[in-house]
Amino acid sequence: MIPVLPESAPFTPAQRAWLNGFFAGLLSSQAGAAPSAIPVPVPSAAAALPAPAAEPWHDPGLSLEARLALAQGHPLASRLMAAMAQLDCNACGYDCRSYGVALASGAETKVSLCSPGGAATASKLKEILASGHASAPGVVSPQPARKPAAEAAARAGRVTFPARLLAREILHGPGATAPVVHLVLDTAEAGEVFEPGDSFGIFPENSAEAVEAALAALRATGRERVLGPAHRESSLRVALAEDCDLRDLDQVLAELPSKWPPLGEIVRTLGRLKPRLYTLASSPRLHPGEAHFTVAVAPRGLASTWLAQKLPVGAAARMFVNRGRLRLPARGDAWATTCTAKRWTTSSPRAC
Repeated sequence: MIPVLPESAPFTPAQRAWLNGFFAGLLSSQAGAAPSAIPVPVPSAAAALPAPAAEPWHDPGLSLEARLALAQGHPLASRLMAAMAQLDCNACGYDCRSYGVALASGAETKVSLCSPGGAATASKLKEILASGHASAPGVVSPQPARKPAAEAAARAGRVTFPARLLAREILHGPGATAPVVHLVLDTAEAGEVFEPGDSFGIFPENSAEAVEAALAALRATGRERVLGPAHRESSLRVALAEDCDLRDLDQVLAELPSKWPPLGEIVRTLGRLKPRLYTLASSPRLHPGEAHFTVAVAPRGLASTWLAQKLPVGAAARMFVNRGRLRLPARGDAWATTCTAKRWTTSSPRAC
């Protein structure tokens, strides 16, 4: 069995899940399997370098308060960046730096997109934005803003592809407090290679029950044609299932005037379902054409519940490759691995 980090390890749940997936892929690639037809390029050592010294707050091992203290006196975009989780997970359609720039410039207005940062990050972002737009002299924001979701994915070359669910295996025992499942997805249609250390953005879908409740609230049949938040035309039922974040529906309906606008206008007001990132837990050398994941089912978690219980075996999920920062060493007999969370180096994976 491949070991995992204990719950007592000094990492956040998001960091621990990322590292578990990375080492699962790393260890499985050492199993001695013959190389497959899928090339696995070996990147340079620079790929695992930590954040530049000019941004000392770009460190997920630091507390929120420590990161904000390091960013004090810097431009608004940098102070906003410091409030985020520093994982560059791209689940919101940005990295931490460009999300800060987008908020500072007004190109993005939602402060709740940083899932790893949670409520603490959203609250601090509101506070920083309310404090004004004062900037430290002579410091220039490093990157222009990028649009979220599909626009950012497309411009970054992240093309989605359908991946059939090949197998689902329950890993937890009866009565487990943290249900975990092992998923195997077909990556035959992926347009790029991937390797241990990478993750996949998977677009979840709303449950049939949630869609029916939304249709009842909208007084609609589901057959109406709409242009949804993903900027594609479809039936209302498809838009509610695949594109719309239904958590926004109650608030949107509460703010509507007594005379409702057309359904398409209401739907476009809803937020878009964002991809969730899951770290690859397999090696393409050992499992060519497949991507394996271990998914912890979060209470009321939309994506994890859909993957673990709702998505039928044989059905497809929309996903894309998200390049990671940690990489296997250039030498096959070297175990030196840089941990971006704590920035230490070890000669053995057992020390992790």
